[in-house]
Amino acid sequence: MHLLALTVLSFLCALYGLSLKSYGLVAMLLGLISLGLAREGKRYVLVALLGLFLAWVSLDHYYGTGAPVNLRITARYERSTVVTEGSRKYLLEEAMPDFPEGTVLTGKVKVTAREPHRSGYAGVVEIREMKAHSDGISKMQRVKQNLMDQVMEKYGFDRGSLMASLVLGRTEGIDERRSEDMENLGIMHILSISGFHFALLEMALKRLGLKKGRLPVMLFYAFFIGSVPGYRTVLTICYREVSYACRREGDPVTGLALAFFLQAFLQPYLIFRPGFLLTYFSTLGILLFHPPLLKYFLHGPTLFLESMVMTLSALSLSLPMVLAFAPELSLGIFPGNLLMVPLYTIITYFSFIGVLVVDIPVLTTIIEPFMGIFFDLAAYVGRFMGSMKLVLNLEHLVFGYVGVALSLYLFLRKGARKRALVFLLVILLFTLPWGTSVSLYNKYGLPYIRITHKMKVYDIMDYRIAEEGMTSLRKAMVMTLDNRTIRIEPSGNPRGIPRVYLDNRRLNLGDRLEYTSGVYRVKKVMLMGRKVMRVK
Repeated sequence: MHLLALTVLSFLCALYGLSLKSYGLVAMLLGLISLGLAREGKRYVLVALLGLFLAWVSLDHYYGTGAPVNLRITARYERSTVVTEGSRKYLLEEAMPDFPEGTVLTGKVKVTAREPHRSGYAGVVEIREMKAHSDGISKMQRVKQNLMDQVMEKYGFDRGSLMASLVLGRTEGIDERRSEDMENLGIMHILSISGFHFALLEMALKRLGLKKGRLPVMLFYAFFIGSVPGYRTVLTICYREVSYACRREGDPVTGLALAFFLQAFLQPYLIFRPGFLLTYFSTLGILLFHPPLLKYFLHGPTLFLESMVMTLSALSLSLPMVLAFAPELSLGIFPGNLLMVPLYTIITYFSFIGVLVVDIPVLTTIIEPFMGIFFDLAAYVGRFMGSMKLVLNLEHLVFGYVGVALSLYLFLRKGARKRALVFLLVILLFTLPWGTSVSLYNKYGLPYIRITHKMKVYDIMDYRIAEEGMTSLRKAMVMTLDNRTIRIEPSGNPRGIPRVYLDNRRLNLGDRLEYTSGVYRVKKVMLMGRKVMRVK
């Protein structure tokens, strides 16, 4: 039994429930864990209680009422500023000079404490007699920003922004067409810093003979870019190295659980970040299911088999979080991982080299032609494959995934492969757009209307914010479906919900949506003859 991993699972369940003040949910989840572990021995039941205690300590430590002394600017918005001290995050709502990110603020700080919330703000601060100064971290952040600017100026916007994203953690500026192609293929993660990039860096350092020096290099790099997947990778490597030093074989699952616990304990709000959970659960899926799946799918082309099994393993536990970003799963993820990942592996190595030699004109002149070949090849291949978009709408699996996965596991364990296949086909049939319906979706705070009719899907969005592939709503649009008249009118506000009328009666869809990290369906109305059925 992975005792530490089970403790961390109990900690996660308790932390989630306590953060939302859902004490009934905490009791139910920990009760289920205790019942499941009771067969292994009574001492395992204490794991659930230990997880609950650690969750309470984490929240009490993070949301403590002590006033911060040195606050560092980490993000600026139109009417507020995000500041941090250590692992705690605060909100500064007062007007202030245009200080750059990384600047340290001091003064007489007053804190209005907040209760645990998914936003993660430990409190709202006011600073009187404010003073600003820079330290080593501030200077390092300015170096990173200057390096990003140099890379984009030297290699051009398209290549430079991609290199800055792959190596320096830049989160904006990537060519929209390239991003859209990768999104259609379901492999958007390879365009930003992830554990994949740290694994490539570790392999490169090993090839260069830096077996002992690679850990300090990777620690500095993770701190330099401030990447959550980077910290995860470095923490697991530290666990592995300590295990080797103690002459014990480090268990990968235990190392992953320890890394998760350390990050979530210090910053409990991270458990509400889909990207944070995604990086851990996809890695856990690979560790647990890659070997058995590889044996199960023993027959087939080796290259395709390896890619398919790796993808299925990563999705096995992370699929609900993937669907939280977008309810549609692209089938292009399988050929995308097979063809695009090797290309972007080469591009990532070229990006590392290009950033390191950006100030050496002779070397940049030598590598630029080779970089251009692979950057352009990846763009053309991605454009070709991304144009053949084939998706499954799996939004109904976001909450029912555990039951479906457990049913498939039981079928396969009993050797009922045909029943498992029939069950899977029935589930997939629900992904098809049956019947006629009107749905309201929230996409990162932006509303759009989805009309389904006769196996066809129409996505309609205000023309001022419409994305490629969606129908732009410029004026009133009228559709006749099954002898029912649907009229859609744009809202006065581009972010407002379009007005939808069914036979001249307005549907109650609301006026505005709150921001959410991902895409989910807010409301759905099914049209069945002359009847209207509202689906929760």
